[in-house]
Order: sequence, then C-alpha cells, then structure tokens
Amino acid sequence: MAGIPPLVGFFAKAQVLYSATQNGYYFISIVAIIVSVISAYYYLQIIKVMHFDSQAQPSGKGQGAEVEQPTMVGITQLDTVNNTHSFIISTLTLSLLLFMLKPSIILNSIHLIALNIFYS
Repeated sequence: MAGIPPLVGFFAKAQVLYSATQNGYYFISIVAIIVSVISAYYYLQIIKVMHFDSQAQPSGKGQGAEVEQPTMVGITQLDTVNNTHSFIISTLTLSLLLFMLKPSIILNSIHLIALNIFYS
C-alpha cells in the first residue's frame, strides 16, 4: 500500500501516476504523491513500533527488579497458529500466487460462472 520500490504496489502506483500525468491530470498526480508520502510515514511508524521499539522498560527499582510485561487492551491471550490456520494461510497464498502467475485460468472460470448465472 505504501508503494515501496521493489514491491508490486510501487509499480502499480507508478503506472497510475504515469497515466494521470500523460492525460494532463497534474494536480491529482501531485496530490496522490503527497498522500502517498504521508501514508508511507504512518505505515513505517507501525513497522517501527512492532519491530524496533522496546516492549518493556525496566522499572529501575534496584538491581533485582522485575520487568513489567506490556499489556494490550482487549487482548487476554495470544493465540498460536495451529494446523487449521496454517492450512488456510497456505491455501490463500497459493491461490494468490496462481492468480498472479496465471490469471487467465481464474478469470475464464469466473467469466463462465457469470455467464451461467445470468444467462441460464
């Protein structure tokens, strides 16, 4: 979503902005670039908090003081990924890869289903 250069979102955003500037929509292109920069800032803040900020600060009550564990509002227990979750994740990932590598299979199937539904 942020349009980071090696990822697909960057190339999609670049194509949209290129098409907009080629058709004379310069103001919308400038607004889209500014909004992209602002959104990238917020996306990177989330990644910074998740990976780089410390999770617990020492209380400083002496040498043997225990560190308080952070608590999250509304979350009582962290769930682990079980076999059902991993199966669903892998199935969705493989279907996305199939759609990215060979989209004609899915698009033709959906087209035939739509024709069957609306013209039967």
